[in-house]
Amino acid sequence: MQQDLQSKSSFHSQLIQLAKPVQIWAARLSKPEAAGFWANRFAWIFCLVACSCHIMSLPLFVTFDSQWYIRLAEILGTSHFPVEWDFLRTPLYPAMLRLAFWLLGRQAMAVFALHTCLACSGIWFLSRTLRDQNLQAEAAIGIAVLSAFPTFVAYQHVLMTEVGSFMFLALIVSLLARPEPCSLKGGFWIAFAVGVSYYYRSSFLYLAPLLAILYVLKGLREPRQEKFSLASFGRRAAPQFAVVALVPFLLAYPWQRRPEVSIRNGQSVLLYGLVKQGVLPLTDPILGAAAPLYAKSIEDSKVNGVLPNNGLTNGREYAVIGAIWSYGSAASSIFIRSVRSNPAGYLQAVFRNVVVFSGFGDSTYDNADYRRMILYMNGRVDPGPSWIAPLGDEFRRTTPPSFTERLLRKISPLYDWLVRLGLIATVLAFFIGLWRLDHVILAFTAPVLAFMAMHALLLLSQDRMVLPAQPILLLNLILVPAWLKRGFQHRIPQR
Repeated sequence: MQQDLQSKSSFHSQLIQLAKPVQIWAARLSKPEAAGFWANRFAWIFCLVACSCHIMSLPLFVTFDSQWYIRLAEILGTSHFPVEWDFLRTPLYPAMLRLAFWLLGRQAMAVFALHTCLACSGIWFLSRTLRDQNLQAEAAIGIAVLSAFPTFVAYQHVLMTEVGSFMFLALIVSLLARPEPCSLKGGFWIAFAVGVSYYYRSSFLYLAPLLAILYVLKGLREPRQEKFSLASFGRRAAPQFAVVALVPFLLAYPWQRRPEVSIRNGQSVLLYGLVKQGVLPLTDPILGAAAPLYAKSIEDSKVNGVLPNNGLTNGREYAVIGAIWSYGSAASSIFIRSVRSNPAGYLQAVFRNVVVFSGFGDSTYDNADYRRMILYMNGRVDPGPSWIAPLGDEFRRTTPPSFTERLLRKISPLYDWLVRLGLIATVLAFFIGLWRLDHVILAFTAPVLAFMAMHALLLLSQDRMVLPAQPILLLNLILVPAWLKRGFQHRIPQR
């Protein structure tokens, strides 16, 4: 009898242990946020399915710049570094490529794996931030919408830095939007993220002062024990501002201190923008014998007497830049001098860049071309510089027509308009965030707009430069109704 009771007790305890997972899931389902929990899970399943489909279905596009990145990945950590390094490019992306090639082989699939992981990481940072804000439905919708964004998917099949830049921009946004009070520790993590981002894409470094302002503004809305005074706020905020604004430059210094960095950035960023948009005066002495070629390039690029929004066309700018290549070390002073001597021309060029980056121009820009290359032309491996050994067939990937390809083509026009509307929504939300001093809204809008404006002010004239911001523009389009609703609810008097 006693043995029977013991066996029954043991059996019951085993049943209870087996039933515990069921009880946990039942408890989850009984909570109000269960719908958000399941929506988030289904959104990630959709994301993984979408990633699997495009990895299996789409080819790879290796551009001229891609050849450089592959070469840099090969020489990193060898005796060829830094002698053969192109200091226009920072080392983190080549290092990631080298790791991917080591793990999966020197082939297209290694590139797909790296880019898809970077894309999903960025989406995860943003969705996690929204879930922390109790925006469960918006987080789930955002995951699904970004997973199917055709241009974003296409760039995961282009061997360039845009997808990883989105991931770092998303990381910065998520750190800024965290609900924790301002502190030196929180400021350091933002500064560290910006410093690491610099080594992936150098333009991130110049967001640091703006991010510092946004971080200390967050402290204005935090509850305080003592009466607010500007002096006490300044004493508390000054160290936090200094950490976010200055530490990234200290982290970047080991790379920036090399003179080749400023020379190459001057040649391929500052001088490029001036020539591309025709802002450099024809009488500038640095042009020398290239002045007639420059004038002809501007005239040949005009359509109905007007320079297109993306400046000189058909690569005409490169011959002119090649003729003034030796002035890279003085590019900063040349840029300032050109802006001062031709301010109206510079402002017109900035406006043309804004049109390019907004998506309200025509469809002849990089993003449309790269998407077309992936979805319509089965990829390509472009020849690289003549001094780099040509690639073999390991990166060539021919894929048959697929449902994924057809679907992405079909929804591309819709997404193009959603991105444009997302930019309008982001500008609107930015002003709402300023009015309310809402650090979450400002985190999702101000860095994105600053990232786009920075490239417009430098006249870079290629819309792929702002591709990293476009997924967040789409997300902001989803978020604006929720932000407006929250503001309305705060205004309703409590009974």
